[in-house]
Amino acid sequence: MKVNITNKEYRTLLTMLEIAQWVNEAYNTETDGESGPYWEVQQRFLALAKDFGCGHLVEQHGPQGHHYPTDEFDESDPHLAILDQYSEDAFWETLEARLVRRDMVRLHGLERVQAMEPLERMKGEDPFREHYAREFEENGIERLEIVETLPGLAQASQELPTRKNDR
Repeated sequence: MKVNITNKEYRTLLTMLEIAQWVNEAYNTETDGESGPYWEVQQRFLALAKDFGCGHLVEQHGPQGHHYPTDEFDESDPHLAILDQYSEDAFWETLEARLVRRDMVRLHGLERVQAMEPLERMKGEDPFREHYAREFEENGIERLEIVETLPGLAQASQELPTRKNDR
């Protein structure tokens, strides 16, 4: 199969490949990030950089001649900003969802929550979700606390300067 893309589309594909590689490998402790089917596909596309006028964005080095994005790519490409925004949004969404789930289980019990119809569960979650959304929008993590502290941590945390809003 042959796919025809423009130089501009190839440039966009480089961004997409870098995002995909980062998401796939960022927390993967099983591999070195330089193997597997995703890596192989990325390598095939990175090898075409010169053909699409992007040779300055990809370099080849190492004993196997692997292709890697250049510093210029990292400094000029939006992939890092996209990943930062994704991570930020995912953090707040996940935190909210887990707290909502925790509070629903505390209020109704695990068996009752699991037995709820999806619409009933979502309706029950709404007040919690609204509460946490408002809280995080107004205060970020400033008012989040672990009730049980480690010995000495309470005193040490009082000595640290605080910021108004971490979000």
